[in-house]
Amino acid sequence: MSEFKQKTTNIDEILKQLGWFGRYQQKRWILFIIIIWVLLLTEFSYVFSTINPKYRCLVPDCETASNTEYKPVWLSNAVPFKGKQPSRCKRFQIKADKEHRSTGECDSDLFNYNVIEDCDEFVYDTKHTTIIQDFNLLCEKVWMIAIPGSLHAIALFLALPTTGYIADRIGRKKVIIFGVVLGGLFCFIKSFSISISMFVICEFLQAASAGGSFTSVYTLIAEFTPAENRLLGCVISFGCLSLAQMSIAGIAWMSNSWRLFLRLVTIPTALVLFFMPFFLPESIRWLISQNKISEATAILENIAQENGTELKEEHKLQLKVMLDNSKDSNKIRNESLKDVFKSIPMVIRLVTCSICWISCTFIYHGLFIMAGEISGYRYLNFILVGLAEMPGSIICYVSCNRYGRRLTMSVGLITVGICCGFYIFIPDGHWLRLIMFLLSKSAITAALGTLYIIVAEMYPTSFRVTLINGCSMFGRIGQLITPTMPILATYWNILPILIFSLVSTTAGFLSLILPETLNTTLPDTIEEAVNINKKTVINPLLYG
Repeated sequence: MSEFKQKTTNIDEILKQLGWFGRYQQKRWILFIIIIWVLLLTEFSYVFSTINPKYRCLVPDCETASNTEYKPVWLSNAVPFKGKQPSRCKRFQIKADKEHRSTGECDSDLFNYNVIEDCDEFVYDTKHTTIIQDFNLLCEKVWMIAIPGSLHAIALFLALPTTGYIADRIGRKKVIIFGVVLGGLFCFIKSFSISISMFVICEFLQAASAGGSFTSVYTLIAEFTPAENRLLGCVISFGCLSLAQMSIAGIAWMSNSWRLFLRLVTIPTALVLFFMPFFLPESIRWLISQNKISEATAILENIAQENGTELKEEHKLQLKVMLDNSKDSNKIRNESLKDVFKSIPMVIRLVTCSICWISCTFIYHGLFIMAGEISGYRYLNFILVGLAEMPGSIICYVSCNRYGRRLTMSVGLITVGICCGFYIFIPDGHWLRLIMFLLSKSAITAALGTLYIIVAEMYPTSFRVTLINGCSMFGRIGQLITPTMPILATYWNILPILIFSLVSTTAGFLSLILPETLNTTLPDTIEEAVNINKKTVINPLLYG
């Protein structure tokens, strides 16, 4: 047996020999990127549907709804100010002995400054409409703005472990197709919502149905790419986040209505459905781990044919031996999740990854949502924040290759803490604030991208998606909190950034507990995963 093992090669070597980026892979990579882009368009859609615009009371004695502006010169005479911003829901009482005026000047003697009244008509700083205007989520109902985002996170929390388990049982491909179809469908139905209740129900169903698809695509990419090129593949796929954020911000910018916006972001979903069932491959590693050797061999032969290469005789022999001995090679298939939790190193890694995931998703989504609150034009800010992720992805790739995954993630998180700390002490409106904000977004992108790489590389094949989704499930706790950040900012505008700084710094030091996975092969068993930094344990199913 040992003599045979020395003559055989692993799946990484087979993929490399067939050409890791030949014509077959080029077509699939285009499809991977499009699928990720489509999934993220619907994933982030709730952010732009629930943007809380700046607004103030309409002063009917001085203006009309069709003939006004957000900050006319006379506004301080009619509305109380908090700092540089007018009160959203209060205005000064009109003196009873004064004649009502049409649009024009509003002198201070028109108002009784001893009495402040509530209002029921408002002027907005933008022509874009969101559910805030349509469903009247203003003033005392402002807390309801957080409901869609919170329910989105709850749906992911509930769905991720389920879809992860399903992906490890029935395959990555079916989960991806299922998520893309239902996610797009519920997003489209959501655009016809007639109430906040209908909107949040559709949001919940959309997130629950598509929740595990991104991690399934990500895992498929990691398992589809040879070890030497896996980092590049994972970074490119994670870099699609930047493309998706800039795209969705541009679509929202051009769409004055949130209903039109939601319908536009679902159009790519319908287009990708024509290609996905026919061109999306199943994971070869997963097929082998499930003893589906014939299907794995068929995919390898398709790769060889389309790339103009041929399987070596030793590889054909290896696959034949796998097929002949598949009934006896039950080591992976007989492992269960109970075995994972019996391993103390695996439990420590699961807990550490879950805490780091909570921190990363909290800050990543929090900074994205808070982009609409910083000075400047909000949609341009969203585009800049998406653009800031590109250098983060580049840093992730370079640093992970040179300094390792663990150090890259730790330094990235601590950098976020430092930048957010500086942000607090910079005056509002100063250009340095935007720079610190963008640096924070770039650093958290590098940290979160590295976290995805670490978890993909340190968990065994049979439970890879289950365990990744398990960690990501706890990460939804962080995402669950993020919709409250704009609300906290209305009380103290630097409070969210202060929280980001403290959380990221703590997680940065905690991440040093995780193992280094640089230059390691993907583990296929629990034993290999535990010994990820030690001598590689030979897997008889994958190595003959």
